[in-house]
Formats: sequence, C-alpha cells, structure tokens
Amino acid sequence: MRVIVFEDARWCDFAPLVYTRPTCRLICGTSDLLHAIRWLVADAGEGEVEIWCRPQIEAVTREETGLQINQKLTGGTLLLNGRGHWKMLPQVGGNDAAWVGRTK
Repeated sequence: MRVIVFEDARWCDFAPLVYTRPTCRLICGTSDLLHAIRWLVADAGEGEVEIWCRPQIEAVTREETGLQINQKLTGGTLLLNGRGHWKMLPQVGGNDAAWVGRTK
C-alpha cells in the first residue's frame, strides 16, 4: 500500500521552524517525524512512503529525503498527517483509500 505523509494548512503554526522543511521533518526526540513513519511502514511490510507538501519546498524536500513528492493520488493509499507522532499504522484494506489525522 502506498503511504502519503501530507502537510495540512496548519503548517504555519510551526513557523519559523518549517519555512524550509515540511512539518514531518520536525525533530521529535532523536529523529524527525518522517523517520518514525518510514520505520513503521518498513516494519509493517507496507509499500512506499511519499510526501505531499507546499510547492515552495518541493525541490529541497525531494533532494533531502529522496522520496516522491506531490504525486497524484492513485489506488489504495493511506494518508497520514505529517504533524502526527505515529506509534502504529491504522489497518486499511488493500484498495481502500483513507486519511488519518486531524486538520483543525
């Protein structure tokens, strides 16, 4: 299953820390939130992790992470809010599309 870590409209609550990076790249403990998600996805044997972020930081995010950025949504996909500190992945069927996380 495809996992997309998205950046919602509340990214500006973390300014100036996120002027040059998506919210999922904020450090929480010893690593960033994206690292924790990538670890969970690998541990669960799921598919690829991608990022949806602001177009202004797309190029630098692609360069720093090596991940696909802002690709079209296709097939079974799990959308995770990049502001979340995920401890486990939600269970979703193979062809289901789901998003998890609050946007308010």
